[in-house]
Amino acid sequence: MAGFILAGASILSVPEKTQAADPRLTITLPSFPVTLNGQTVDNRNREYPLIVYKDITYVPMTWYDSRYLGLENQWSPDQGLTVQQSNITASYHGYASAEANTARSYRAELTAGPITVNGQAIDNRTEEYPLLSFRNITYFPLTWRYAHDAFGWEYDWSDSSGLSIRSANPQVKDAGLPEYAAGNGFAVYKDYYYFAETDGPLNHIYRSPVSNPEAREHVYEYEYSTTYGPNPRLSFSVRDGSLWLYYHMGGAIMGSDHYVKLNEDGTAEVGPSGKVDFRDSPMGRVLVNYFVAPSPPNLKLVPEGSPEDAEPVILGDPSMIYGWAINISDNGATEYATGNMQVVGTNLYTHGSAYPLSSENRRESKRVWRIDLKTRKPTLIFQESIDKFKVTADRRILYVKTADGLLYASDLNGQQETLLSGQHKVHEFDSVGGTVFFTVLVEGWMNQLFKVERGREPKEISGNYFAPVYFTQDRILAQTLGRQLTLNVYDSRGEVQLRMEGNVEALFTDGDQLLFKLEGETSLKALQF
Repeated sequence: MAGFILAGASILSVPEKTQAADPRLTITLPSFPVTLNGQTVDNRNREYPLIVYKDITYVPMTWYDSRYLGLENQWSPDQGLTVQQSNITASYHGYASAEANTARSYRAELTAGPITVNGQAIDNRTEEYPLLSFRNITYFPLTWRYAHDAFGWEYDWSDSSGLSIRSANPQVKDAGLPEYAAGNGFAVYKDYYYFAETDGPLNHIYRSPVSNPEAREHVYEYEYSTTYGPNPRLSFSVRDGSLWLYYHMGGAIMGSDHYVKLNEDGTAEVGPSGKVDFRDSPMGRVLVNYFVAPSPPNLKLVPEGSPEDAEPVILGDPSMIYGWAINISDNGATEYATGNMQVVGTNLYTHGSAYPLSSENRRESKRVWRIDLKTRKPTLIFQESIDKFKVTADRRILYVKTADGLLYASDLNGQQETLLSGQHKVHEFDSVGGTVFFTVLVEGWMNQLFKVERGREPKEISGNYFAPVYFTQDRILAQTLGRQLTLNVYDSRGEVQLRMEGNVEALFTDGDQLLFKLEGETSLKALQF
């Protein structure tokens, strides 16, 4: 039988029949405790337990065990078994067995066929402590040669705690939060976890130190209504260097958005509410109204230091609609979508459209304007319609034109235009550590990821398809598609920093901290890069 990766069982299979040089290989289970990266192994009730042969402990190379310990393994008829230390990780899997391991000893065989470890061929027939095959799984001996030199593991022994093995790869750990924290929005920010608990008609918001997740602290609560359905989900986001809570109350049309600022001292400030979005600036808070039937003036400023009952002042041209990406389709229908808004110093960059928008003046829709928050005067940046734009830290504007769907860059005045994406129509884009990345949509939902280096053609980062792709200030997180789902973490050069096995359903990242939920898991996991 040929070896293959068995996706359903998530283990590495090897040929069932091997020619054992010594058919009398006898193994036992450890009579002492074993921990892998701090996780106690239940060898008695594990389908693939650690084993002992010639007084040496052996570790199973299952799909998840190997990746949990920073190793990748593959098997093919031509190449045999290959094992490579890499920047990969996975959560711990217990491989619980329906039957307990109660026998005094078991039989194992020598692993047959070609074996390669970190590119070096291994002659298993001459090894003092050879690789073994037990329950159709390859086992590696915990000798200094393999554990320390080849795999970079640390291990020690004590009479009280038994054997402890620690790998060098970043570890996926249980965040230590209650299970209900995974059922709604969550965040990690400035060394605190934030999560929600529903109690009757109330949603309670808590935070817990990453270093001591059991010490939860009540931050905020609000009463929700089930008139328009079940408890509405909430979410967290970072805006202008602060953590914000968002939730929606009521129906989609007549309901309202609510924002709450969560301060670093554990207090909360109620922010804007209604059909509204906002941006904070040195001049005060910019508000944009998103009524179902928009009408001007919908862009206003609450000056810094104004009393609570102060009337906001109008920004830009009072006859225009800002913050909306409005379009007239070919059949004459009006299409509304929220546009881009970004504060840079004392300037606001935003979409702006003429009002009322008609087929005659639709060339004036989705233009980008810069509004001086001191003078409140608008300046047109682009004559053409722009689908999406972003102002980068190196004082450039990245933008996708409506006419061709291509990605361009210009200076802050819309001058010195440069085509970045070649002939690729762009879906999403961002500047990560000064390097521009963009995605191309395939079949309406899969993403290809590209990097743009100045003066060069766009380069695809990987031959994989991704869904979704997250851009942060200095990293890209992209979930691969296929038989084995992997979260890839790329640095600002487009190099793989880390790969984590598993299907990530939701995540929140801040700096080196990652908080996430894996498919099939009931609790939140945490990872530090």
